[in-house]
Amino acid sequence: NAKTKEGLNTSISMSKEIQKDIKALNKKMLQKKNIGWEEKQKIKAILKKQQELEKKIADTQKKNSENLKNKEKLNSSIIEKQKKLEELMKQVLDEEMQKLLNEIDKMMDSAKTEKLKELLEKLNAENQDLEKELDRELELFKQLEFEQKLEEILEKINALKKQQEKLKDKTEGNKKDKEGKLVTEQEKLNKKMDEVKKELQILRKKNAELEEKNEMPKTQKLENSIQEKMQESQDALEKGKKNKSKKAQQDVID
Repeated sequence: NAKTKEGLNTSISMSKEIQKDIKALNKKMLQKKNIGWEEKQKIKAILKKQQELEKKIADTQKKNSENLKNKEKLNSSIIEKQKKLEELMKQVLDEEMQKLLNEIDKMMDSAKTEKLKELLEKLNAENQDLEKELDRELELFKQLEFEQKLEEILEKINALKKQQEKLKDKTEGNKKDKEGKLVTEQEKLNKKMDEVKKELQILRKKNAELEEKNEMPKTQKLENSIQEKMQESQDALEKGKKNKSKKAQQDVID
């Protein structure tokens, strides 16, 4: 995920940089009828950057495809969006861009400023469209990342409930907790719940950064209540008050 996102962000930055270079070069060529050695070097540098950009996009496509193979366990909605992202990435690089780059490369030998300016402006327009597409892909990727993380957190909460239920059964079955095993297990569950709370806070921040916000369930009160009941269970176990502990554990399960 991190590599795919980094690839998209880098590609957007590179596209913006190329647009800036083209604008500066066209401004310099404005008063010239023929291009000189310096202008040719700058055009070569732009073409090189464009090729590096295309390579970066292709590498990001590859990483995203590999990422998709590792997500077979996710729900169908997320997989469907991931495939849509893969299709968008494949469509970004087209043959027209390569033809344009070849044409600019050939035109440099003729030294015709007007024609070259026209081709560079066309390349600039292509990069503007490319940047929009990459922005669209990045937004979709962030949405995917959000949904995937939310699903993972929900799975963790369900797993925590099951673990709490097992601990409740153990609490009922043990007359005394001489070695403090039940207390230790409850403490571990408390820590896991604390981690889930932190992950939900991070997820809310991620959601706030999205252009299209997702409606997140307002679970802060519930999270605090679960954490409080888990702590109550731990305190009761430490004092040997099993009935009080079982009640608190049942509240967590419910």
